[in-house]
Amino acid sequence: IEHAHPEHRALVASTTYVSMCMGILLGLITELGLRFMLPENEVEEWAWRIPFVCVSLMGVIGLYIRLFLSESPAYKYAKLHSNLSATPIRDVFVKNYHIVLQSIALYSTVATAFYTIVIYVKNFMQTILFYPAYEAIIINSITLIIIMLVTPMAAAISDKIGRIPILVLGLLLIVVTLYPALWLLLRGGFILPLLSQMIMAVALSFYLGPMPAALAELFPTRIRFTGVAVSYNFTAGLGGLLPLFGFYVMKLTGDYYFIAYFISITNVLSMSAIFFFKESYRKEILYN
Repeated sequence: IEHAHPEHRALVASTTYVSMCMGILLGLITELGLRFMLPENEVEEWAWRIPFVCVSLMGVIGLYIRLFLSESPAYKYAKLHSNLSATPIRDVFVKNYHIVLQSIALYSTVATAFYTIVIYVKNFMQTILFYPAYEAIIINSITLIIIMLVTPMAAAISDKIGRIPILVLGLLLIVVTLYPALWLLLRGGFILPLLSQMIMAVALSFYLGPMPAALAELFPTRIRFTGVAVSYNFTAGLGGLLPLFGFYVMKLTGDYYFIAYFISITNVLSMSAIFFFKESYRKEILYN
């Protein structure tokens, strides 16, 4: 984000979601291939380890990038003028706790909705609705492709008209489509669940698009890395537990719409955070 041209900050930042979805999609394709090539029992017993062995090689590439990637102009400027925090964690929690709370509230809808669409629904289709694994994987893969296509578009629009309009639009789309999409998911067949996921993917993508840039623009350079990391990882960690928690509560109550109630709560949190959000798409972050 700090490397990007100011007029394309959200578009460049949206590649983080695109690359994440590409990784998940590659995993789904690998799983689908294994299930076609091997019996179900062999996949469950030992073949599931194959992708983990293959992906371990990516760690070498990641290490290379980390060691040789140049620092951003904003970081270099802050370092040159001795404007980097010596105690970033302390400064984040003591002096900038209000920004952390705001960024957590902003990201809460991303965490819950993304994990619901990408993780929860696939498992729900297989274990509760008893769909064949390959059908759930195909639907999930199409969902990821839509997110990869629409998210950069939403990000690019936010670079032109601002973060707030697209964030609000994304939240409203999620609110309006969430219950109808879950209703379609429960109708059975292949087309209606696919349509359900496509609707949810488009709605979520509009909220995803501006999000990485908006989070980065909230924090000053001296604590930006720590502030975003704390907010993102805390919220993503809680959101990652949602599929497990959702299944547990659903089995206790028998309410298939429980997951929607949880996402609705995070929608309220995110909308309240946007209410206090100062438009930042033209914000100068190099000298901030």
